[in-house]
Amino acid sequence: MPPRYFELLDDVNKLGRWELSDPTDQHGREVDNPWMFRKGASALETDEPLGSSVQHSWQQRLLERVGDEVAEHEWIRERLKVGMMSQEVSGKDMPAELVTEQGRVGVLLGIETGTLPRSFDMPAGAVRLVTLQVLLPVELGYLLKSGKQGLEELAQRFKAGAAGHMVRAQRQPVV
Repeated sequence: MPPRYFELLDDVNKLGRWELSDPTDQHGREVDNPWMFRKGASALETDEPLGSSVQHSWQQRLLERVGDEVAEHEWIRERLKVGMMSQEVSGKDMPAELVTEQGRVGVLLGIETGTLPRSFDMPAGAVRLVTLQVLLPVELGYLLKSGKQGLEELAQRFKAGAAGHMVRAQRQPVV
């Protein structure tokens, strides 16, 4: 199966996309912050099967959870404008291989890739594309112990490794 990537761009939830008609949040309130709709997008690339319903795939759930956190917290958006960061989200309904003992899934946000652009132009302006790489529990543990140095080390190992930024539940750890 060829690799695919999904974007969170607009406001009607489709697979990895948000339609930009009436920007509203998950509670139906009008959104005042245009960044989450016009200035940033999250993407993941995978070659794993997405199942019979892409809308209910773990990859889609992961994009939604990360996207919700980015939309809700300005400090995350500000951090992503300048570089990478890590984040944890709920592991509910995620592959067991990805879930920590605490029921969380770790991700790296903003790893540079050779195949996806860092940004692209839209009618409302330039959009920063933020890549998402899911972490195995051992990788998240390494990151939590190593701090910023661990973040940079993991990013380098993903870039240099066979998986690159490809999101897979079934893979060997990079640490």
